[in-house]
Amino acid sequence: ETTHPFKLIIVEGNAPDDVCNELEKRKKKYKNLQILYSSHHPRMAEAFNMGLVHVRTPHAFLMHNHLLVTPGWLSTLMEHAPAKDSILMPYVSNTNGTPFSFLHAFLASKEMLDELGLFDESVGTPFWGIDLENRLKSKNVTLTRNPASVLDYQGPAVLKGADLKLFLHQWDDPHTRQTLAYMKQKWGTAPEEASYMEWLEKKRSTARYKASPMLPSLPITSTMPLIDPGAGFRKLIKVLNQA
Repeated sequence: ETTHPFKLIIVEGNAPDDVCNELEKRKKKYKNLQILYSSHHPRMAEAFNMGLVHVRTPHAFLMHNHLLVTPGWLSTLMEHAPAKDSILMPYVSNTNGTPFSFLHAFLASKEMLDELGLFDESVGTPFWGIDLENRLKSKNVTLTRNPASVLDYQGPAVLKGADLKLFLHQWDDPHTRQTLAYMKQKWGTAPEEASYMEWLEKKRSTARYKASPMLPSLPITSTMPLIDPGAGFRKLIKVLNQA
């Protein structure tokens, strides 16, 4: 999917032994692949923090595993690689009209990320992007989007098996109300609780009704500098085989 040089870092969360074994086989085959293991499902901020400390490239592309890449997406982004005062986001398709502003996929300079510091792990996944946007605004970092670089969002109507299980886990944070209170204390504002909880429940319910119990569990959370091959381990194998 890309000819641009990259190093791939995967933050794996609590996958079964057979999946971990397969990942290790791939790591031996592909020298630009690094795998970080976790014994639990990390929140988005925690997973990104785990990966960021291993980034040694001038720029890093951070992305979760509900997105699929398209040909040339990375080269197109790198043609306009951002300086430390900006962040560049790709265009995300198939969002069904839902604004995709959670910053779950973006290119940034390592210098800017170092200056920004680690992400706030007290913030649950549903609010992770909001918290990051507020931090970037406070530092006058410009957010831009490159429509020529396209990623495909795999929502609950598309996800299956382990990817669907991970989606539900990320949006079923039992500390949602606590995080709302924390966000209000930290930034002086937060989404209105009743309306947000209603929206969140609709999102979870849509995914639950489309669950496929016939597929095995495969929870993976991904954090990648420069490239993420897409939604979960199956997409990882596909991209690595085409590299």
